[in-house]
Amino acid sequence: MGENPATWMLNVLGENINVKGENGEDEALNFATAWRQSSNCADVAKRLTEIVETKDDEMEIKFDSTFPVGWFKRDTLMGNRLVLIYWRSPAYNLARMALSVVIALLLASMFIPIRETLIYSEAQITRLVFRLITNFLSLVAAFTYLQLSPFAT
Repeated sequence: MGENPATWMLNVLGENINVKGENGEDEALNFATAWRQSSNCADVAKRLTEIVETKDDEMEIKFDSTFPVGWFKRDTLMGNRLVLIYWRSPAYNLARMALSVVIALLLASMFIPIRETLIYSEAQITRLVFRLITNFLSLVAAFTYLQLSPFAT
């Protein structure tokens, strides 16, 4: 698990591809060695050498600073990328669904003690708002300080 998909595929295929070794026995093909010894590898190395030696200064990409864009734009792009990654994560979505259910139950439970009355007194409304804020802050504390987040490692 966690292996590069291309490497995994080569390993799976490599189990069934045998070549004659130096000692004359069949052995599994080592793709890295086969690539280094191939004519394609030599052609690629030759082409890269040509590109480096004949580089055109007009084609070089240059910037006034180390980065082509400012820090705010970089941070915005990185933040958007991380949000997209988190939204695609099954663990994050499962945690969001579970948190939604917990918040719904907490909000619904606040109305149970006073559901018989149609008119609420000022003390009841104050107590309801206080319970709402307390429950919300306890959830925030649980998911940040205690690291009950799907992002915690």
